[in-house]
Amino acid sequence: MSEKGTLRTVLSGLGRIAWDYHLPAIKSDSRFELTAVADVMPERVEETKEHFGIPAGYASFEKMLEAEKPDLAVIASPTCFHAEQVFAAFKHGADVFCEKPLAGTYREAQCIVQEAQRTGRRIMVYQPHRLAPETVTLQKILNDGILGQVFMVRRVCADFRRRNDWQALLKFGGGMLNNYGAHFIDQFLYVFGGKFVSVRGELRNEVTAGDADDVVKALLTNKRNIIFDMEINMASAWPANEWIVSGNSGSAIYDSKNRLWRTRFIAANLLPELRMQTGLSAEGRKYPAESNLPWDEKIYPLCATQDNLFYDYCYKHFAVGIAPFVPVSDTLEVMHAIEFCRASVSDGAEFVSVI
Repeated sequence: MSEKGTLRTVLSGLGRIAWDYHLPAIKSDSRFELTAVADVMPERVEETKEHFGIPAGYASFEKMLEAEKPDLAVIASPTCFHAEQVFAAFKHGADVFCEKPLAGTYREAQCIVQEAQRTGRRIMVYQPHRLAPETVTLQKILNDGILGQVFMVRRVCADFRRRNDWQALLKFGGGMLNNYGAHFIDQFLYVFGGKFVSVRGELRNEVTAGDADDVVKALLTNKRNIIFDMEINMASAWPANEWIVSGNSGSAIYDSKNRLWRTRFIAANLLPELRMQTGLSAEGRKYPAESNLPWDEKIYPLCATQDNLFYDYCYKHFAVGIAPFVPVSDTLEVMHAIEFCRASVSDGAEFVSVI
């Protein structure tokens, strides 16, 4: 497919993520022409137009689509508006680059994907953790093969944050499962692959001002039989290791303070023979213990990553037709996992894989 040239682009939602990321990224890439923005708060529209030099601003997303006739709509509005705005963009002939999660429910996400297929429109969800330095470096560790067969990944975010914004309310699609959980689940899918075959979750509301979850504990197992232990605790007075990746030959721990991965591993041929005790009497009444094993250790400083690379992937997908960096199949799997995590809390629903 030949390039279309500059993508005529509009953006909906002028909150934190738009101001800090999408607006600067679009304006710094000449392949995107940002013709207009939309937000229900007129003061934000005017501020954005002046600060970023944008020609037009609207209070209505639909009216912006009608007037601007864009190639691409970037949706950075709260989660509760995603589905209706995606459908509106499709109706007006625009492709969509959408904030995560794609929709409020798995069924809504399915309908969006079906409508994209019916209309021939393209859609991709913003999942920046795929390009995070720790993700890129972890892929290098895995490619080196020093951990052996990975069987468990623990992903933790622990902090003390009492939310009082829209993310603290379920009616707006808030909660840490939708917020950080959507990132972490996608990050796991990107690195380790395989659809999930089991999902169990626990959700709590401990310190936030609203009714949304600020504590999440989930166990997800994929087709490769890797356990993903995800913990998001916004009511923790202490931080925690963000990553522990365990394989049958070694482990890797992410040191975020020093921006590096620490690994400890051993070659299988260096392990002494393990003789099974067949009786019920432990030899010498001693617990099994192996000391002085020839462990090796290696430090992996974080790899450098390119700024604004996500919008490069956007252009290649929406203008050139290259496969999306975030496939819709992964997006649906994220939504499916989130939904069954919630269901396992409310009614003990059993996860059924959509493989």
